[in-house]
Amino acid sequence: MVFEYAPNGTLFEHLHIKEAEHLDWRMRLRITMGMAYCLEYMHQLNPPIAHNNLNSGSLQLTED
Repeated sequence: MVFEYAPNGTLFEHLHIKEAEHLDWRMRLRITMGMAYCLEYMHQLNPPIAHNNLNSGSLQLTED
């Protein structure tokens, strides 16, 4: 997939590295809903696309 520059690093960094800004529950829920929307879209394509390496290190966070 092509995405814009993600200056906020990965989800892994925000969840596990102490120097990174920690995410409040509202932001975590927003990220979860965004990922659910993207996965649903990918699975509804013809043919569907399955993401075989989905983890917090592969999720890049944008400004919003």
